[in-house]
Amino acid sequence: PVVSHGTTRNDDLLDLDATAQAAAVRNGEVTPTELVDAALARIDATNPRVNAVIHRRDELARAEARAIPS
Repeated sequence: PVVSHGTTRNDDLLDLDATAQAAAVRNGEVTPTELVDAALARIDATNPRVNAVIHRRDELARAEARAIPS
């Protein structure tokens, strides 16, 4: 289960590997949209320092996440 230990829920979600994230979606602990939003928030927080993301596709990513049955 996704449990917070003094960190934000977004941090907890993003600390999971892809298999655990998929299991969390299957178990109803999180939606695909929540995972995308967490990833986008992490990009917003870190990209000014690392400049790793050049082409953002936030709305398309959210639309794709909404299309995934959960």
